Amino acid sequence: MREIDQHHAVKEFLDQVCSQVRAKRMHTDIRDELKNHIEERMEDLQQEGYSVDISAEAAIKEMGTPLQIGKSLDQAHRPSTDWKLILLIFMFTAMGLFAAFNAQSMALSSPLFADHLIRTAFHTVIGLIFFICFYFIQYLIFKNYSQFIFTTTLFLMAFAIGFGIQVNGMRGYLALGFFSFNIMYISVPILLFGLAGMKPAREWSKRETLTQMIYRGVIPAALYVTSGSVTSLMLYLLGFLVLTWTTRKSVQQFAIFALLSLVAAASYLYFHADYMVARFQTYLNPTGEGAHVTGITIEAIRSAGWFGHGFAAINTSLPYIHNDSILTYLFYCYGWSFALVLGLFITLLLHRMWTLQKSIRDSYGKLIVTLVVFYFGIRLVWSLLSAIGFLPMISINIPFIGYGGTAQIVDLAAIGLLLSVYRYKNMIPSLSESISLPMK
Repeated sequence: MREIDQHHAVKEFLDQVCSQVRAKRMHTDIRDELKNHIEERMEDLQQEGYSVDISAEAAIKEMGTPLQIGKSLDQAHRPSTDWKLILLIFMFTAMGLFAAFNAQSMALSSPLFADHLIRTAFHTVIGLIFFICFYFIQYLIFKNYSQFIFTTTLFLMAFAIGFGIQVNGMRGYLALGFFSFNIMYISVPILLFGLAGMKPAREWSKRETLTQMIYRGVIPAALYVTSGSVTSLMLYLLGFLVLTWTTRKSVQQFAIFALLSLVAAASYLYFHADYMVARFQTYLNPTGEGAHVTGITIEAIRSAGWFGHGFAAINTSLPYIHNDSILTYLFYCYGWSFALVLGLFITLLLHRMWTLQKSIRDSYGKLIVTLVVFYFGIRLVWSLLSAIGFLPMISINIPFIGYGGTAQIVDLAAIGLLLSVYRYKNMIPSLSESISLPMK
C-alpha cells in the first residue's frame, strides 16, 4: 500500500483537521495519530475485498467530520491557565506589601524604613512585569540557550567576586548605577534553570561524567565558598542533587555527585568552622551566651499569644524586621493564629505547584517545575520554621513577603516560567502519550 497520507482523500482530510488546530507544534502528532486510525481501518476493509480508494473513503467517513474533529482538538490543545496558583501568588505578593507597610508604620522615625514600602512596591511591580513576560513566552525557546545561561551566570559570579562590591563582609555584589544586587543569591535559580535544559546525566559517557562534575558541581561550589555564600551553596547543591537524581543514569552515578556535594559543604565548614560552630551552638542553646537574637525571637513569639499585639506594634528588639525577622514580627503583631494561617497557605501553594508538575508531559518542562517547587519549598518551609524557633535562622528570605529586592523580581519571574510550562503543556508534542481523538 502506498503511503496513505499521499492518498488524495486522506491528505485532504488531514489538512482540513489541522487547519482548525492553532497549536502548530501538534500538527505532526495529530497527523500521525489520525493516519494510524485510518490505516488500521483501511486494512480491515481491504481484507474484506474493498479497493484502496473505497477503503480510504469509508475509513475517513467513520472518523467523522474533519472540521468538527479539528475544532475539538483545537480546544484540547489550547493554552492552560492555573488561576488557583495565580491567586495564591497574588495573595502572597499582597501580603508582602502589607508586611512592608506594617514595618514602615512601626518605625517611621528610622531612615531605614523611610521609603521601605515604596522600594518594596517598586520591586514588586518590576517582578510582575517579568512574571507576565515569562508567562507568555514559550518556555522551550530557552532550552537551546541553557548552557549559555549557565556559563554566563558563572562568569558573572566570578566577576562579582573579583571586581564587585562587598557588603557586610560578603563578596558577590554587582552595581549597575544606583542599583546593586547580590549575584551569588539570585544565581541559584538561574543556574538550576540552566541545568534543566542541559544534557541529562543519563546521557553522559564516562569521560563526560568527570567533566560535567567539575563544570556543574565543582566550579559553582568553589565560587559560592569563595564568596562566603553558605545559603546559596546549600541551595544550589541540594537543587543540583535533585536534578541529578531525576536524570541519573544509575544510583552509583548519583552517589558520586552526592559525595561531591558533601566535599563542597565540608570545604565551606573548614574555612568557616568557628562561625558555623557558633551558629549551631546558638540553635542548641538559645538562652546561652551569644544567643541574643534567638532569645529575642523566642520571646517575641511567646508574648504574641493567639492574636498578637496589633497593627504596627512597637518592637525595637527584633533585628532586620524588613527582611530576616519579618515573619517573626508579623507573628508578634498578629499572633499564633496568623502563623497557622500562613502555614496553611504555604502548604496550599506548594501542593498546587506539585499538582502542576504531575500534569506536565514534556521532560524539560517537568524538570523546570520540579526545580521551582524545590527552590520555593525549601525557602518557604525553612523561613516559617525558623521564625518560630524550630530551625536556626540563616540568610534565607521568605519569597514574596520578605524584602528581597532583586530576589523578589527573580521569584516572580520563576513563577511566571512555571506557569508558562503549564500554559503550553497541551501544545507540546509528546512521544510518550497518544492524542485523544474525538470519534464520531
